[in-house]
Amino acid sequence: MTPDFLFFFIFLLAVGVGAGFSAGLLGIGGGAILVPCLYYLFSSPLFISVAHAQDYDPAFALPMAIATSCASIVFTAWRSARQHHKKGAVLMSIVWPSPFYRSWGLWIGIGALFGGAWVIKIVPVIGLQLLFGGVLLFIAVRLIVKNMRFSSGPSQFATVPQSFWVIMPVSFGIGSLSALMGIGGASFSVPLMVKYGVRIHHAIGTASLLGLFISLPAMIGYIISGQSVVGLPVWTVGYIYAPAVSIIMMTSIFCVPWGVKLAHFCPQRRLQILFGIFLLCVALNMLRQAFIG
Repeated sequence: MTPDFLFFFIFLLAVGVGAGFSAGLLGIGGGAILVPCLYYLFSSPLFISVAHAQDYDPAFALPMAIATSCASIVFTAWRSARQHHKKGAVLMSIVWPSPFYRSWGLWIGIGALFGGAWVIKIVPVIGLQLLFGGVLLFIAVRLIVKNMRFSSGPSQFATVPQSFWVIMPVSFGIGSLSALMGIGGASFSVPLMVKYGVRIHHAIGTASLLGLFISLPAMIGYIISGQSVVGLPVWTVGYIYAPAVSIIMMTSIFCVPWGVKLAHFCPQRRLQILFGIFLLCVALNMLRQAFIG
C-alpha cells in the first residue's frame, strides 16, 4: 500500500464520518460535505497517481464529485430515514400522500433524474460552483439571521401546500437543483417545511427520506449522462467513481445514528443556527473556488 493510497483511503473514511453524522443530525444526506471534499480530492495530482488515470481530465472533477456524492447519499439517506422513522419523525403525508400525484417525493425524484441526466450536460463547471455556493449562501444567512417561528404543536397540523400546481413545480425544482449540487435537498426542504409549521425535528426526519428520493434518481441520471464520456478514470460508472463510494460507505452508514440522537436532543433554534453556520462555511468555500480557483 503506497503512502498516496493510504492518504486517499483515510481521507475518504474521514469524509464518510462527517457525511454520516451530518446526515443524521441535519437530514442533509451529507452532500454539502461530500461535494467539496471529493472535488478537492479529484482535482489533486494525488488522485491521478492513485487512480492510475494518466488520461484523466481534471475538468471532470466537479461533475464526478457531484455524481459520487449522489451515489453515496443513497446509503446515508436510507440509514438516516430509518433512524428518524423509529423516532416518529418522518411525515409520510408529505413524502407520499394520497393521491400520489400530489407527492413531494414523486416530483422531487423526477426533477433529480432530469438534473442528473440532462441539465448537467449543458451547465459549465463555474456555473455549478456559483449555483452551489450562491444558493447555500442565501439559505445559510437566512437561517442564521432570521429566527423562524417554530411550531410547538403537532406537525400534522402544519399548513404545507396540498395543491398539485404548487407541489409539482416546487418539488421538481428542489429535485433538479439538489441533483446539480450533489446534495440531499434538506438545504431547501427543511426551511420550507419549517416555514409552513412543521417542527424542525420532523422536517429534518422527513428531509432525510426525501434525500433518498433525490439521490437514487440523480445517481441513475449521472450514470446515463456519463456514458461514453472521454477523459474519465477507470472504475467510473457514468460520472460516479465507484471506489470512493465504497470507502465512504464503510464509515458513513455507521455514523448516522449518532447524528440522529443529537438532532432529537438539540433545541429547535440552536439546531437552526448550527444548520446555518454549517451551510455558510460550505458556501463560502465553494464561492472562493469559483472566483479564485
